[in-house]
Order: sequence, then C-alpha cells, then structure tokens
Amino acid sequence: MAVVHGRLAAGRLDSAAAWTRVAAAFATTNPHGALRDVRLDETLDEISRAALPAGAPASPGEGRRRVLHVLSEGHLIGGHLRMATRWIESDAESASSVIFTRPGFESPQLASLARRHGGTASALEFSSLVERARLLRKAGQEADVVICHTHCDDPVPAIAFGGDYAGPPVVMVNHADHVFGLGAGNISLLVSQREIAAEAAVTARGYPRECQFISPIPLPGVERGLPREEAKRSLGIDPSRIVALTLARTVKYRPAPWHPGFAEVVRPALAALPELTLLAVGPDPDDPDWKGLAAANPGRVLTPGMQDAPDLYLDAADLYLDSFPFASITSMLEAAARGLPVLASRMYGGMERLMSSAGPLDDVARGAADPAAYRAELASLVADPERRRIAGEAAAAAVREHHGAAAWEVRRELIYARAASVAPVRERSRPLADRAELEAYAEALMGIESRSPLLWTIGFCREGFDRPDRRSAAARLLLVRATRALRRGSTLRGPAASGLLIPHGGTT
Repeated sequence: MAVVHGRLAAGRLDSAAAWTRVAAAFATTNPHGALRDVRLDETLDEISRAALPAGAPASPGEGRRRVLHVLSEGHLIGGHLRMATRWIESDAESASSVIFTRPGFESPQLASLARRHGGTASALEFSSLVERARLLRKAGQEADVVICHTHCDDPVPAIAFGGDYAGPPVVMVNHADHVFGLGAGNISLLVSQREIAAEAAVTARGYPRECQFISPIPLPGVERGLPREEAKRSLGIDPSRIVALTLARTVKYRPAPWHPGFAEVVRPALAALPELTLLAVGPDPDDPDWKGLAAANPGRVLTPGMQDAPDLYLDAADLYLDSFPFASITSMLEAAARGLPVLASRMYGGMERLMSSAGPLDDVARGAADPAAYRAELASLVADPERRRIAGEAAAAAVREHHGAAAWEVRRELIYARAASVAPVRERSRPLADRAELEAYAEALMGIESRSPLLWTIGFCREGFDRPDRRSAAARLLLVRATRALRRGSTLRGPAASGLLIPHGGTT
C-alpha cells in the first residue's frame, strides 16, 4: 500500500493503478486473511476522480437494449468466457457488445458472436491502465447496462466505473467467489451463482445485502453425441465397465492440510471395485498422485490430460465424481445435465464451503461427510444401475429447472430490472466477518491455491507501470534473477525477495 499511495500522491496514476494490480494479483494466489481490501478500492476511486470526467448518463437508446459485456481476457479456463457467451446467445432482444480490457487476450469467437447480435467488439489497446479505463467509461456511457465478467486483479473496471461515475448501471458477476478480488466501481448489482458466495460477499467483502442477486450458471441444452456403449468403445473402454468420470485441473485434486486428496480417498475404492474404471480428464498424467494411482490400477485409471471438448468422455461416463478438495462446479453441472449421477465431497465447514460445490444440485447430488461415507456411496452407485438411473434423472431435472434456458431468461431479465432500480454502491464498506475466521479460511485456501511468486506477478503487471517504474522493475527483476543464480537456484522467498522487488515507499 505504501508504494500505491506514494505513486498516487506523486500524481503517477498509471503506476498507482498498476501497483494496485500487483497487490491484487499476488493476494489472489497467496491467501492472507482477506477477500477484499477496501483501501485498494478506495485508491482506485481516487485515481478515477483524478483522471476521468464524471460525465452524464447516456440517454436511453431507441430500439433494442444496449448491453456492454466487459471481460479482462477471453481464454477458456474459468467460467468468465462461457457465461458471457451463453448470456449473449440467449439475449436476442439486446444489442450486445464486448470489450476486453487486456489487449492480446481477446476471444475471436465471442467477438464474432457480439457482432452477430448487433453489437461491437474491441480491445483496449493501450499499456496505460488509466487510458483503458477512460475508454471503457466512454463505452459504458453509450450502453443501457454494463456487465463485468472481469478478473479479480483487474483495476480497469474499478477506475472506469468508480469515483464519480454516474452512467448506466453496472453489474458485477462474482465469478471467482472464493478468492481475493478488486471491485468494479459503483456497481448496482453483484450477481453470485450460489447462496454461499452471496453471503461471503456481504460478510467477507463488505458489499451491502441490497445489491446481492443470486443466479445459477446458465447452461445450454445438452444433446448426447453418442450412446454410452459406443462412446466407451471409441475410447477403447470395454462397454461392460462402469466408468466414473471426473473433470478438472490437477490442482483441484491435490491434498490439503484440512482435507484428504482425491487419490487418497479413491484408491481403496478402486481396489474394492474391480469393475470400475476411473476416467480423469484434466489432471496431468505425470502428476505423482495420478501417476501412482494409474500404476496401482493398470488400465483402470485413464488420464488423457486437458481436453478442449470433453463431450466424448461425458458421453462414455456412468457417473460423475466432483473434484476435491477444490470443486469444479461448471464441470459438475455439465455432467449432471447429461443425466449422470453426481458424487461430491461434503467434508467442509464454515467459509471452506466456498471451495466446495455447495449450492448447485445440493438436493440431488450424493454428498459424503467423510472418506468412508464417500467410498460407501461410490460402491452403492457402482453396484446398482437403477440407483444410478434415478439419481441421474434427478440431477438432469434439477439442471433444467435451475440452469436451463427458461429459468435463465427469467433471471436475466430480473437482473436488468434490478440493476436499473437499485442505487449504485458508492461506499466501500469494511467486511463484517471475524478476522480469525478470515485467517482460518486463508490458511485452508493456502493448502489448495497454486501460489504465484511475486517475481512472476510483477513481471506480468509491469507493462502498466509508467516509464520510471518500468525501468526500475526491469532492473529489480534482473537483480533477483542474478541473485538466484549466484545462490545456485535458491527460491529467494519472503522478505528477502520482497525487499528487492518492491520499491521502498514512494521512491523508485
């Protein structure tokens, strides 16, 4: 904060904004006992007031409603792009435009979709974060409503729509509800995808209850590509085998101090259920846990790695195992939409539920409170095809009811109506949660999150610095790398690394 405030006091607004991004990006992957730092949001408000004119709300457009979707990046990891895509696809009544705040990270597919829906698509092609925010504010004032699907460490929407912003209503989608994140300025609505996330937004982030809105993830209608037996054959699996599918990144399966890892829990079940094949799409086949699990069960643990289109694997599955300790909610829902019974861990308490799949499908997913209960439930599903059928049909019905096109269209229109009627949030309130509870949650999260080093964080954020800070950052990064080389590969962590990488106070 000292560096951020020093740059702000010196009128170096670009560097102040960029150092805010460094702080947020580092906090996102290095849990420290907070999900929001109001001081950072207030700093971004000050930058906004200093650099951007307040402007006046645009007059309502004639004809179709004008919706501006704002994304930081357009890559496939995470639900940001999928939700924006499904939102636009379903909203034929609106002219939907998209803006990417980080040039070079656009999605051509989403841009094309926006143009087909009567809107525009662009990226903010400036290294200056403040200049990007200025252009974003101008674009927002030409819309009827702004929807932010932005990343946790993106200060651009907070500058564009913070401070004295008085334009059309801003909706912030609470995508990464379990980690630290910046706000998006004077939002009118915060849309969470489950109740636990909305509650944490109030208690752990300080957003008022009046701006909360819960809307489950929209899912398109799913059509099976192949019959199950044929899909199994296509993957080289005997059609008589019972296939349990799990679908997530490697990090979501690794053990945590407070929760056993996926391989540890499932290994005894595989030994006891010789008819079971585990199909794990996403985990790294060379990861030690998965490599060991496959070696202990030759031909019965298949790890094809990441797949852009996992439809064939979903078609081949008889049941779905949600990842844990870190759940993969979107994957779970896509499996349930195909009529697969879902088995999920419920070994969570308090704020740790943010890392679980609590919320979606609570009434129909098979939940287990401990490893023994998990293995017993898995054995029951493997042994009983009728139970699998009933559980799968219930899961599919729940997805249609809560996540299907009809339900989403109703909620989408309610989002527009609520955003237009609720006063924007201008105060940056402190979280209500007990400090000890937040610290306990941070310790639990630290056991799962892949922690990014400060060196890497400053490296990808430095393009936003002003010229003196870019030069200083380049020299500091070089110094750290040279020091590591002299220390024969030492990681140079903690205060030693911070002392070299971060300027002291407001100096360069």
